Amino acid sequence: MDAPAFSLPEGYSVVNYSDEREKREYYYIHYLIEDSREKMESFFDTTLLHYPDCVPERDTFFLKCGEEYVGTVTAIVHPVTNSGYVHMVCIREDYRGKGLAGLLNGIALQKLLKRDIEYILLTTDDWRLPAIKSYLKAGFLPVISERYFFYKRAMLRRWKKIYRKFGLTELTYFTMDMGIKRVEIKDKND
Repeated sequence: MDAPAFSLPEGYSVVNYSDEREKREYYYIHYLIEDSREKMESFFDTTLLHYPDCVPERDTFFLKCGEEYVGTVTAIVHPVTNSGYVHMVCIREDYRGKGLAGLLNGIALQKLLKRDIEYILLTTDDWRLPAIKSYLKAGFLPVISERYFFYKRAMLRRWKKIYRKFGLTELTYFTMDMGIKRVEIKDKND
């Protein structure tokens, strides 16, 4: 897998997390509201500091437009499993729809692929369609367990529904043993 090519639009820059003040920026990117300092800093601590192998100064990136913080992504290497994890990709709501999540995915993948890791994964919810679309564009594929028939059937149905919304006619996915399968998407009853 190659990291998607990207270039920053004029006026944008990328910086690593570097000081406590950015904990509040992290919260603001996710919720677009000011809150108590404790709540804002606690959100950062809960989602990042307690995550295995995460070192924010090395792993957390901010996308800035001028002096404003408008996006964030965290790219974590798990040395024991020789894997990477893309965590908490977020673009501030008033900057969404500009393809900036693709930039963040590219930044995370570039960092992780330099480490020669075996695989990279992420998790998301199936209702986060813009996020899923950006992950698919970045080269990520769903993972569907084939071990349990009813689970497989339900997951295939969910992923086909998502792919249909994107106008895709073939679902490509990884199996739990990292095999790749392709399934044609015929109609909405498929």
